[in-house]
Amino acid sequence: MKILLVEDDNTAIDTCKEYAVDYNKTEIELEIAKNVSEALHILNLKDIDCAIIDLRLGNTPDAGNEIANKIKEICLRIPAVAYTGTPGNVHAPFVKVFYRDQYNYDQVFDYLHNLNKTGIKDVLGKTGWIESELNNFFNKIFPMQADDWANCANEVEEQNSLQLKLSLLKTLILHFENYLQNRGRGINECRSFFAECYVFNQSPILTTGAIFKRLSDRKYFIVMSPACDLVVRPGGNRNVDMLTLCELKTIEDFGLKKRFADEPEISNNLKDKLNQLLANKKNQYHWLPPIADFSGGFVDFTKVCCEKIDGYDSTYSMLQYKVSPPFVKNILARFSSYYARQGQPDLQTKSFIKQLTPNNVPNN
Repeated sequence: MKILLVEDDNTAIDTCKEYAVDYNKTEIELEIAKNVSEALHILNLKDIDCAIIDLRLGNTPDAGNEIANKIKEICLRIPAVAYTGTPGNVHAPFVKVFYRDQYNYDQVFDYLHNLNKTGIKDVLGKTGWIESELNNFFNKIFPMQADDWANCANEVEEQNSLQLKLSLLKTLILHFENYLQNRGRGINECRSFFAECYVFNQSPILTTGAIFKRLSDRKYFIVMSPACDLVVRPGGNRNVDMLTLCELKTIEDFGLKKRFADEPEISNNLKDKLNQLLANKKNQYHWLPPIADFSGGFVDFTKVCCEKIDGYDSTYSMLQYKVSPPFVKNILARFSSYYARQGQPDLQTKSFIKQLTPNNVPNN
């Protein structure tokens, strides 16, 4: 792991070098920069995996932010840490802050090592998979369809060009999905990681899978209304004026809780119960895992309520994360299945079993 260390204090540099030598999870190679120009020189010439930045360099209290902004401008997309005594002064949102008085370099290395294990640079970096496939799409795929796109553009009026651009974007996303399918062949493990369950609801837009918190009692709900009902039509209207919501139960509602290391383990019965719930083996519930500031919960298909769309935001606040489309489809399918189940009459089978069992054969 090649780390750019931006630091002008020689004692701090020596300390970091000592920790790097002793670090046992991966080999660490440090590139040292004592000012902004040296840092930018290294970033332009070296293949850096991540950066540890001190905010104050010499008499420049904001030098670290300048470097972080430069990393953003040149689209390096590498993990960056501000290791500083003034954590409140960090302005770059993608920079993780570590306060010097609370963390040592080992803990900073752990964080950066784990981020590197996610493949963030291999996927998002300037020479990563996304850039590679963007180039592949532009150089190989798009030229084969260029005439078709040109014909589409010829038919579209200028004021509707946004629709055409979004269509091109959707085609690119489908290309990426195809790339993922090919890339995933031969991988036996089909389980998803928690983060895959959510996407960032940037606008935020009212959509299926959006998660609400009720302001009066802080209970959570998920929007179950079909997406076609929530789309704003020309004129500003929707197909419906009511939202369908399902309440989320917390893990504490089932007699469970997050336990501290010194607390006794839960009983086997509770473990079995938890396993049933987390594996979605109970028809009534669907588990949503925790992420960021949302602690997760269990969608309770029996706790359904309706709210007027107009003015819902006076009763609920919408979280910045919503459930991602593949998981929304699964929840909706299970929701529909729960209410579609009819059961069947129990048949009297004893007489039929008698017919199949000769008198001289003992029943087992």
